[in-house]
Amino acid sequence: MSRGGQTDRTRSEGLAKAVVWVLLCLGVVLRLRAYFFDRSLWLDEAFLALNIMARSFAMLMGPLDFSQVAPIGFLFAERVAVNLVGTSEYALRLFPLLSGIASLFLFWKVAERVLSRGATVVAVALFAVADRLVYYSSETKQYSTDVAVGLLVWWVVAKSETPGGAAHPRRGWVTAAVGALAIWFSHPVVFILAGVGLRWVWVQVKGKEWGALGISAVTGAMWIASFAGTYAMSLRSASQNPMLREFWGEAAAPLLPRSFEDLKWYVGALGRIAALPLGKEVAEVVALAAILGGVVIFLTGRDYFFRIVIPGILALAASGLQKYPLANRLWLFIIPGLLILVAAGMSALWTKTRAAWPLVGVVFGGLLFAHPALYAAYHLVRPQQVEETRPLLRYIQQERRRGDTLYLYYMAGPAAQYYADRGLIQLDDVMVGVFAREDLGAYVKSLDALRGKGRVWLLFSHVNVERGLDEEELAVLHLDAMATRLTERRTEGAAVYLYDLGR
Repeated sequence: MSRGGQTDRTRSEGLAKAVVWVLLCLGVVLRLRAYFFDRSLWLDEAFLALNIMARSFAMLMGPLDFSQVAPIGFLFAERVAVNLVGTSEYALRLFPLLSGIASLFLFWKVAERVLSRGATVVAVALFAVADRLVYYSSETKQYSTDVAVGLLVWWVVAKSETPGGAAHPRRGWVTAAVGALAIWFSHPVVFILAGVGLRWVWVQVKGKEWGALGISAVTGAMWIASFAGTYAMSLRSASQNPMLREFWGEAAAPLLPRSFEDLKWYVGALGRIAALPLGKEVAEVVALAAILGGVVIFLTGRDYFFRIVIPGILALAASGLQKYPLANRLWLFIIPGLLILVAAGMSALWTKTRAAWPLVGVVFGGLLFAHPALYAAYHLVRPQQVEETRPLLRYIQQERRRGDTLYLYYMAGPAAQYYADRGLIQLDDVMVGVFAREDLGAYVKSLDALRGKGRVWLLFSHVNVERGLDEEELAVLHLDAMATRLTERRTEGAAVYLYDLGR
């Protein structure tokens, strides 16, 4: 290569690296913006926060209250943050934030081992602005940690493998240790580890590398033992929880499609997975790019193709066995692999069409990037909110008079309890509504019990709207018919009403 060609290549590499760093900084800014916006804890966060705040490290290893399930390592990290920083939303969301930021840099390192420079830039750009990745980096749940831990395993495996894609005889212990530890911080990482192990066995048996196969067997045994430990401590009780079993059953895949409806279920499920990283508005574009990228990676880097695809297949099989529900947030760990496929597809499309039909690549890229980029820009100005109960509780505490009753809609109770534990409001003279979704008469009767109570504050959040019936609207209609409404205040996902029920 001539000196001029070498210079051009160096400049190209330097420019690509500079662009990647700009994108990584953008991803960090988006995650920090969501974190420092400090939205109120919503129902699921409050459920987990109450467990973390009330339990010791030893108690966190047992079954959690409110049908919650989380990896023990994640719960320990949360408890450490609470001990060091306090019980604020900032403290509870600190570890998810650190996981979200770490995943940016881990994804970059994984992507550049699979993709060309240009495709790596595309992949990092998509990862940086992916809405669900940004959002879950500031939620008191384990989903951003699932992404970071999965990427850490992929990166460690890639660095410790032989050129043929098998476990390295001398560096395999690092992968074994990291994998065994990862299982305690992420439940779905077992699918990634299983994919790695199956690939190793295939390569080593095919190549008759019996010594390396023995090392892989020891590594696999360590992973299985680690999984058995976490299963015995937390997952076994979760699998026996009636509420969770019902949820897992509803989100289960048909294990063996036997009808047209079963096939439709799989098509819909794949559509939901394609919508995960960048939104349902571009799900079809993501799916097309991922299919094209899958073909490209299969032909050029088969090891990485199987590493990306096998965990998804195993998770689908676990869903069919009602062991892992196909709920969107539980599939967040699959986003990195999916975006690598998308970036590979975009790069291949641009390479094949830029000479004769450059507009094809431009239009396809525009369709892919426009929505997530605009969405990220919008949320940079107005971060997402879910159930803003905190300002309403402050308002109640300021305006409440002696003798006023506070009525909590049954799903508003956990968030109110969390903020009461933090001293934001006093939960005296409180009534909690009944959970009566199958018996609306009992729900209305619980409201009738407020007659003669004088001034009554009613707090609603996470309102049930099943069967087209809004339980908040039902309560308000019933109360308007029997009392005087004095005031009303609404926030995102929550509302408070004040009634005079003394007459």
